[in-house]
Amino acid sequence: MIWQSAQALCTLLVLPGLRPLGLSLSMAVNLIMTTGIAGVTMRSTIQWAVWMALAMLTSLASVTAVPQLALWLPQQLGY
Repeated sequence: MIWQSAQALCTLLVLPGLRPLGLSLSMAVNLIMTTGIAGVTMRSTIQWAVWMALAMLTSLASVTAVPQLALWLPQQLGY
């Protein structure tokens, strides 16, 4: 029940235009929920979450700068 409420809250915050504040709040709620469910400390979770966020931002920057990176595989498959 709590998880569904948190997801609904995150959806309401993120859907209207993907505002940075809404996105960061949804990430914070998800981080708090996962640490509580897994029974681990916030510090140990943040160490892994930072690497994941950096990897996602690097991928996004790469595909934005060189769109052919994202278009290569579909071209190879004939789309």
